Amino acid sequence: MASLEQVMNGRPLSAPRPSNWALGAATLCFAAALGLASLLAWHTLAGRPPVVGCGGAVDCGTVTNTHWAYWGPVPVVLPAVVLYLTVLGALCALAPLRAARHFRREQAVWVGLSALSLVALGAAGWFAAVQAFVLRRFCPFCLATHLCASLGSLLILRLASGNLPAGGRSWWRLPLAVATGVLALLVGGQFVLPSFTLSAPAPTNPATLPASVRSLALPDSDLVLADGRVHLDAAAYPVLAGSSAPTRVVAVLFDYTCEACRTSHALLTATVGRHGPGCALVLVPTPLDPACNPAVERLRPEHVNACLYARYALAVWKAAPEKFVAYDAWLMAGSSLEPPPIDEARRQAELIVGAETLRRALEAPALDQALHRAGKIYQALDAGEIPKLLLPHAVLSGRLGSPQQLDQALEKP
Repeated sequence: MASLEQVMNGRPLSAPRPSNWALGAATLCFAAALGLASLLAWHTLAGRPPVVGCGGAVDCGTVTNTHWAYWGPVPVVLPAVVLYLTVLGALCALAPLRAARHFRREQAVWVGLSALSLVALGAAGWFAAVQAFVLRRFCPFCLATHLCASLGSLLILRLASGNLPAGGRSWWRLPLAVATGVLALLVGGQFVLPSFTLSAPAPTNPATLPASVRSLALPDSDLVLADGRVHLDAAAYPVLAGSSAPTRVVAVLFDYTCEACRTSHALLTATVGRHGPGCALVLVPTPLDPACNPAVERLRPEHVNACLYARYALAVWKAAPEKFVAYDAWLMAGSSLEPPPIDEARRQAELIVGAETLRRALEAPALDQALHRAGKIYQALDAGEIPKLLLPHAVLSGRLGSPQQLDQALEKP
């Protein structure tokens, strides 16, 4: 492998001046990549809801909360921010070095920029492949970040090829070796290092439900939420509460096949228990399945049978409201982020309320009407990610934050 000194000895040190437009374009690309990566890093570290624009056919919250978004305990967006900052710093250093006629240092910077650009290109390809073939979900902000970094990297590599020694073609060996080592460490670490994500509650286990939480039916009422955007018939859906006469009622749109909904379920039920008799949570099943949700355009594989899970849950609630909490917790229980097989879900419902009772409840038009209304509410809220926690004057979308943040949101008037 050629050393850096050997690389520098292959041509005169005074290399051609790089194209101003190409250098400026590369700088703008990495500045855009840095801005997008910084936004993602802030949302990740602050535990905030996914950034605006993620929803429908895309799923920022799920992508950025999987094992693949981390390298051990470190969110991969953090080293990306460092990488883009380093590239921008090196680009800014080129002009002063040339003005001071430090041509050897200038060429060393080009070698470093080439290595960093190859790392950026390789990382972009890896994470795009993970989204396409492993997660089968896409984060547009992540993809936009990788696109900007890739375009900037290609421009830098083109500029470097004209500003590094041409005596043989050995100049690229050092950047290529460095980039290969870094990418091997990145990819290998994601397979070897323990899985880690920021605090995400485990799926609900019936044994861990607060003892004070039970299901009840609210009287017919028009519940106004989301600053007047949602008028909800609370009597059409199950309610978790600690009292028969709650003074504060909120609602959540969720899907039993949705990972973020499942990991948020325990947090929501625990919050209802902590807030005591004054708090009630209306559970509004909102399957991400076009068969029963007019706001969903296409069915994704992970949401197959979403309508059936919702129908079974609503049927159990209609047939035996006092037994709904146990069935809902069973659907959300376990270490898996997927619901039990659909056949088991029906058998469990039959065991709880009886096969004939369940059949009659499933035939009631009210179930389809409830799901249709839930889809309309979801559509009125611009669709996007779920769960959606509907508060009197706000909507929290995507994976919910910490218990403290949820408490603060519920305490607001």
